[in-house]
Amino acid sequence: MEKDLEKLYQDKIKRLEEDISGLRMSRRIMMTLLEQSQVTHRTEEDRLLHENRRLNRQVTSYARQLWQMKTHASLREK
Repeated sequence: MEKDLEKLYQDKIKRLEEDISGLRMSRRIMMTLLEQSQVTHRTEEDRLLHENRRLNRQVTSYARQLWQMKTHASLREK
């Protein structure tokens, strides 16, 4: 009877240790995925910031050209 109870406890301990091992592996996988996600996010953020700066420069250039064209047109009218 005692040996049966001891065997039962040993089996339960073994299952719990396997569960813990699986949880540790899952945690490592989740952390790896999180790190990859953060790297991807930073890369995308950098790309978007660069694109935003480029578009702002382009808009500024177009606005400057439009201003010059309007200024020249109004000078010719006078």
